Amino acid sequence: MSVISKSTIQNCAEVGSSVLLDINDGDKMTFARLHSTSTLKVGNIKCNLEALVGQPYGAVFELQSERNSAKLVRLPSDSSGTKEKHQQNEADQNSEEVKGRDNRALVDDNKAQNLSSDDIDRMKREGVSGREIIEALVANSASFETKTAFSQEKYMKKKQKKYAPRVLMRRPSARSICEAYFVKDPRKIGFCRMDTLALMMSLANVGPKSDVLVLESLGGLITAAAAERVGGHGSICSAYYTTKRPPIDMVRLLNLDDATAVSVVRAPLEKLVAARRSAFNPKEKPVPAVLEGGKSAQVQNGRAVPKQEGQIENLAPVRNGREEAKVSVPHQDSSDSVTADAKSIGGEAVPMEMSVLHNMDVDHDDKSNKAAVEAREGDGCVPLDKELNAAAEGEEKSVKGPRPGNEATSSDIQRWASQGFSSLLVAAPELEPWTVTQNLLPLLSSSSPFVIYSPYQQPLADCMYQLQKNNMAVAVQLTEPWCREYQVLPLRSHPHMQMSATGGFTLSGIRITNPV
Repeated sequence: MSVISKSTIQNCAEVGSSVLLDINDGDKMTFARLHSTSTLKVGNIKCNLEALVGQPYGAVFELQSERNSAKLVRLPSDSSGTKEKHQQNEADQNSEEVKGRDNRALVDDNKAQNLSSDDIDRMKREGVSGREIIEALVANSASFETKTAFSQEKYMKKKQKKYAPRVLMRRPSARSICEAYFVKDPRKIGFCRMDTLALMMSLANVGPKSDVLVLESLGGLITAAAAERVGGHGSICSAYYTTKRPPIDMVRLLNLDDATAVSVVRAPLEKLVAARRSAFNPKEKPVPAVLEGGKSAQVQNGRAVPKQEGQIENLAPVRNGREEAKVSVPHQDSSDSVTADAKSIGGEAVPMEMSVLHNMDVDHDDKSNKAAVEAREGDGCVPLDKELNAAAEGEEKSVKGPRPGNEATSSDIQRWASQGFSSLLVAAPELEPWTVTQNLLPLLSSSSPFVIYSPYQQPLADCMYQLQKNNMAVAVQLTEPWCREYQVLPLRSHPHMQMSATGGFTLSGIRITNPV
């Protein structure tokens, strides 16, 4: 696979670029693709994103309301005055006047503020800026001067978020995408935390000159992280086992250059397995057939024989860590069909393929999920699915050049069949890990690392036992990452009081070839 052009990194947002908008220091996160009609809604205020075009990533904008409209105005890089504020806070804390202050005499009876809500609404209708409203609130507060410097800063920050919200334009990356999804809808990414994602890339040794095989159902998060690490100097094959290719829309949020975009391809799993087997047995040309009882088989020399080692076995979906009915994926060379057994849900027979997709998608009939979606829409945050669809539509209109996720060519498949992949990444919680491992490990070259992710521990523990029992891998380890964020401020550095319970589990190892 040739590299089209030298990898470049955009320093400024352009028309057609994807951006991650961080509103009020992480309170809300939303994706957008910049074009003439892009808009952002914060609360009840809606503004155009045209001001973001041509600005560098990391720039901070303030939403300034006018009489009948609102606009984003970029703040100078030193407008926040972080360093000066910290120095002033330290000076205030060391001064004799402030040392004697505390908040013991403050009583929250809503009588300290002289401005009423009607006065504030009138100022908004008159077109008064958010900064002027904050200054008026401070001037009319009877308790502001009696607060400590830390309390004053906290008060100002709270009012700034309400009356003059700020928007940080971030560059979409695998970390920022994972972070945004983990905060808003972690089910879409299988509850995979950003530190777990980084650990997977490290354990799988993903980097330039790598040929990475990915099997996932997390919307393209793992594929996007691998593409970011490879940087166009290698290849990423996103395999799939269903009749319809699962989406990898998250890859398109990365603003990939041409070389990196063409390095991300898709291929059906059955073709990869068939090519790998043919590379070691060139005289054998199996033809799909069906044995009595509906079992998959192959026709060789005019006779139907059972499936052999290296062919795709049953992929069993699991839910809540328990194995359910199995999906049978027969070996085929020319079609992508999947023969699925029937599964009973609520007394009705449902095709197994539909059941797998049901596990992969969010249950939209869940009342709590509907309420959460409505709440996010009311706050001006568009659900991530709608954001990705809007971004994809904007990409089709404005972005020119190759798109990631094209079908792999025959030469690519033959090269992987003869050489083998250098890394394997699996993140499909709906599939049984041991069955997936049996099918995919032969596609790796010897001494290649692999990583399997799951939000459940027990399926990975069972897979780990089978790997050790059958001498299929060495350095096998089951890991649960642990992450806790810290607040780092002068005289106020401490761990956050709340943290996520778990970021999932990873099973890693190095594939070895069994001795003959």
